[in-house]
Formats: sequence, C-alpha cells, structure tokens
Amino acid sequence: MKFYLTRLPVAIFLGLLLFVVPACAISHAQKASASPTPAEQRRPQAKTKAELADYNTAYAVSGGDAMEKAATDFAAKYPTSELRGFLYSKSMHEFQTENRSDKILAMAEKVLSIDPDNPLALVMSATILSDVIKDDDKDRQKKIDTAIKNATRALQTVDTGLPAPAAATPEQFAAYKNSLRSMAHSALGITELKAGDNAAAEKELRASADLNKAAPDGFVLYHLSLALDHQHRNLEALDAVQDALRALKPEEDIAKLAQGERVRLVFQSMLDYQTENVPDKMLAICDKALAYAPNDPVALALSAFLMADSLSVSDKDLEKVAAIRKNANSALQNVDTGFAAPGGASASQVAVYKTYLRTKAHMALGMTALKTGDDAGAEKELKATYELNKSTPDGFVMYHLALAQDHQQKYAEALNSVEIAVRVLAPNDDLMKLAQGERSRLTLLVKPVGTPK
Repeated sequence: MKFYLTRLPVAIFLGLLLFVVPACAISHAQKASASPTPAEQRRPQAKTKAELADYNTAYAVSGGDAMEKAATDFAAKYPTSELRGFLYSKSMHEFQTENRSDKILAMAEKVLSIDPDNPLALVMSATILSDVIKDDDKDRQKKIDTAIKNATRALQTVDTGLPAPAAATPEQFAAYKNSLRSMAHSALGITELKAGDNAAAEKELRASADLNKAAPDGFVLYHLSLALDHQHRNLEALDAVQDALRALKPEEDIAKLAQGERVRLVFQSMLDYQTENVPDKMLAICDKALAYAPNDPVALALSAFLMADSLSVSDKDLEKVAAIRKNANSALQNVDTGFAAPGGASASQVAVYKTYLRTKAHMALGMTALKTGDDAGAEKELKATYELNKSTPDGFVMYHLALAQDHQQKYAEALNSVEIAVRVLAPNDDLMKLAQGERSRLTLLVKPVGTPK
C-alpha cells in the first residue's frame, strides 16, 4: 500500500545560521594570522574590504526572493569569491521558511555549482528530490538517480566538506553532522521506497532512525513501516507505524496517514494470518495494537473473537472469559468514536468496517456465552450478529444461534435458524453436516413423524 507524504526539511535549518560562516568571522585580514589551524585554512576568505562589506550587506537581506537577488548580484560582482556559496545557502534557508521547495532545490543547485561537495546542499537537493518523485514524472528516473547520487555523496563528504565553525562547540558540530547524515539516509530511503526497492529503503530508513533515537522522526518511521509492509513483515511494520504515531502530533497530515496505515495493517494481518491459519500471530498483532491504543476497537473486537474461537466448553479459564467479554464490550463502546479509517476509505467503506467490528464483537460474546452455558445470553448476542448481516447471513452464526435456541427448547425458532444455516453454508463445509443433522433432529421435534401437515 503506497501512501507517501512529502515534507520540506525543517530541523536541518534550525542550526543553519550557526554553521554558515558569520560575516564578522570572515576577513581578508585573516590571511595574515600566524600558524592557522586546518579548520581556519579551510575557512573561506574575502579578498578585499569591499568584498567583505558587500557580503555583509547581502547577508543581512531577508526574504527568499530578495536574498536570491542579493546572492546573484554579489556573485555577478565577485564571480570568483569564496563567499558566494554562503549567500546561496542563506537563500535556501529563506525559501525554506516560505515553504518553497522548488526554490530550495534551485538554491541547492547554485551552491553545488560552486562547491560540488557541499554536504548541506547535497542533502537538501536529495531531500527535495526524494519528496517530489511521482509515478508519472517524465524525468522520474533522473530524479531518482540524482537523489541517490547526492545523498550518497553527502554521506561521503560530511566529515570533510564542512568547515568547523568557530561559533559551535565540538558537540554541536557533531550533532549537526549527524542531522545531515540522518537526512541523507532518509532521502535515500524515501527514494528507494518510491523506486520499489523495499529492502534498500528499509536499510536506509533504519539508519536514519538510528541517528535520531533521542528524538524519533515520525516521517521516517512512517515510511519505514511502508517499506516493511511492502515486504509483508506485518508485526515489524505495525511496530514502526505505532512508533511514528508516538512521535507525531495528531493534527499533522502524516499522522492521519499513519493512523490509517495502522488500521489497515491490523486488518490485513488478520486476513493474511487467517489464510495461513496461524491464530497465535493474529493475537500477537492484536496485542501490539492494544499496547499502543488500549481502546482501539479493531484490536479489541478481533482479539475478543480470536479468544472466543479458541475457548472450549471444558475451558475453566475464567480470566480468559473475562478478557473476552471486556474486549468485546469495549469494542462496541468505542467503534463509533475510536475507529480511524484507513486512508482513502469512503463513508460507505467506513460503515462496512464498523459493521464488521460490531459483528466480531457480538460473535465473541455469543460464542463465549454458549460455551459457558449462558444460552439466553448467547441467543441475544448471536441474534444481534444476524441483525447486522441480514442480507448476507453467516452460516456459522446461524448454526450456533440454533444451538442456543435448541438448548432453551425453542425448537421452532431453532429450526428456522438452522434452515438459514443450511441454505448459506457451502456443501463441502465441515459445519454443513452438523447443521443438517441438527435440522433433522429439530424437524422431528417440531413436526413429529405422522403429524398431519
């Protein structure tokens, strides 16, 4: 399932002005300083006082378009200046605050035309390109190739392509470089995800996440969940998307996508594991979902149904019975307020999802009541299940409803229920023989042999 969301990089610019060489630290007079350190040797210089003054004036400009013009004018006046890249870097920052990704990319390309190994510009270019890749782009492959090339080069140059700023402590500088590395891995991961290489995407997104364990990035974790989902690794994908939701604010657009992906993963996992007949994995999915959201009606309803299905008549596990009832009733209470529909679901689809959850909850309550000897309770809950699905009755439900009514000597009603079961069950269904036998027995009770028609 592909639900990608684009974003403009924010965190990387929080310290940008610290790492763009400040105007006051650049002087043609520095050339005369004795025994410069390696960092100082690499620090760009103004060749003349006039160049430094013009740089300071340009650097003081604010606003994306105005800053771009100031940088362009400075570059035209001083075409060999070592300071041109810093002005275009500041332009990137100004355009970022204005949420203009096309201009951020253009300014990154300006910086790279001056300094091809500039890690910041390489990361910004790769990040923007990874965000804007679309399936129907005419230049899709070019964007993919450029994003991968630039992000890879950023990782190669991050330790050698940045001058150590005088205004930053070693710890701040190390944290800044880790931010660049994290964004480079994120750009690679998003690009590989959109290119269809889910294993490579997982590797890069995990690398990005590992660099931000203290402050997890919900954007990265959401896309990691997609990469895992595409590889049918449902339990890991659910972990990742729930970690994403913990890191995101509920009002963010990506949080809505992540919530929808989480619900979809739970449903899809149930279907996959049901096909494989592995109920322990189905319960594991529910347990993970409930650990994150204890009132999640999806996990509550499905876990209750699975536990009820595994309950035997001789089972004396009162805690299990209590858990089934608690989860099923909680699901019914929360289905209208706690259900987050998968992304793209229509109103009618949401209604179907909710009916399905109510059905599973009532079935869990009905089967538990039947297996624990509460035939009246079983009849009530299984009838509620039938009422929710009158147009497409479930043979399993109708057979067990017949048993609950039979146990109460409501033979005519039981016969009606089992007749529906026989009508809708598949001929090769194991339950069909049981239903046919129950129908024959009830027929004799309702209409004894020799009774006039």
